[in-house]
Amino acid sequence: MQYQTITKKNIRVMVDRFYSSVLKDDLIADFFIEKLGDEMISDEWQHHLNLLTDFWAAMTTGDNSYNGTP
Repeated sequence: MQYQTITKKNIRVMVDRFYSSVLKDDLIADFFIEKLGDEMISDEWQHHLNLLTDFWAAMTTGDNSYNGTP
């Protein structure tokens, strides 16, 4: 699905879809599974997905909820 505007909600959809693909990738899946587990509903994954969503929202929309370091 394409979106006409960039919003935090749309960014989250993109991040979730991207990492769903990552977990199916033969080359890089093991790295993420080792660090975060194989279930994206886990607390570790949710923290990671929220952090990435906040980062990309800050970069693209000026949202100020990102508190990490690049």
